[in-house]
Amino acid sequence: MRSELLLRLSFLVATVSFAALVCAQPFTLRGQISEKGQQPVPDANIVLVGTDRSATTDVDGRFTFTALAAGEYTVRAAALGYSTVEQKVNVSSDIRVELTLTSTAIDLKEVQVTPGSDRTLTSVIRNIDSDLLPEQT
Repeated sequence: MRSELLLRLSFLVATVSFAALVCAQPFTLRGQISEKGQQPVPDANIVLVGTDRSATTDVDGRFTFTALAAGEYTVRAAALGYSTVEQKVNVSSDIRVELTLTSTAIDLKEVQVTPGSDRTLTSVIRNIDSDLLPEQT
């Protein structure tokens, strides 16, 4: 009876240890960001939401996250001139994702420049008569 209990306890410890070892394995998440025309989007900002992990795409629109624990992540991709996109991914092995960004117009506010007496920058404009310049030979 005692040996059977010890055997069951050993089996339980081995099972839990194996599961912890498998879950602790680091995985790699690779991806590529492109626009609708399949052109890569370089310098896009990629964030794993809820973590401190971020990356920037290379000239081919590719990015990589290494040493990820198993679990569900939300990948957020953003780039200037494009709509932000999010996609949930379940990491239980090495995985590859592809995200497509849609270009958007950037709405800029109107800027009005008026002269005023409160100047913090100064400049000097001086006219020079060409007769005062030395002749070039």
